[in-house]
Amino acid sequence: TDEFGNKTAREWGGTKYIKNPQWGGEQDKTHSEYLLVEYSQRVQDPTGAVTDEVWSDAKYNEFNELVSHKTTKTDFQGTVTVSDVADARYNALGQMISFRQDTVDDLGNSQALERSDIAYTKVGDMSSYKETVTDQNGVSIGRERSNIVYNDKRSAVGYFEKEVTPDGWTLLKDWSATGEDEGYNE
Repeated sequence: TDEFGNKTAREWGGTKYIKNPQWGGEQDKTHSEYLLVEYSQRVQDPTGAVTDEVWSDAKYNEFNELVSHKTTKTDFQGTVTVSDVADARYNALGQMISFRQDTVDDLGNSQALERSDIAYTKVGDMSSYKETVTDQNGVSIGRERSNIVYNDKRSAVGYFEKEVTPDGWTLLKDWSATGEDEGYNE
């Protein structure tokens, strides 16, 4: 229930796990015994629209860090969207520093997102990243977000964005979720 009384219902289940090959037995305090490889959920938003989602095909590296997975969503109109996340890479602290996400739907739309140079604050909040988004026609947008700031609940409340459009224009955005200038300022 949000602050306006709108209710969203979420049913989660259909979980599947695999035995963790790195698990060293009951004395192992570093690795979990099992790794999640699939789950499903059904979300009903305040309007009554239902979206079904299956998260599957999870793969992990030798440090039990998620390196790839697939998400299949079916919206209330029956449109199916599949997102494959792959090539996730991590730093020595176990923080994701890059990944690729390919998304397609049954209407013929596709998008490739490549995110890199992900940096973090000392407390582990993302502070900046670069990404390129390319559609099915080969049209790309480059984006850099930096100076990401957080509130006391660790929710992002502001950032600076530099975006390069397909025709070469550079757009600068200063976004804030608080104060008089809430939203984008271009």
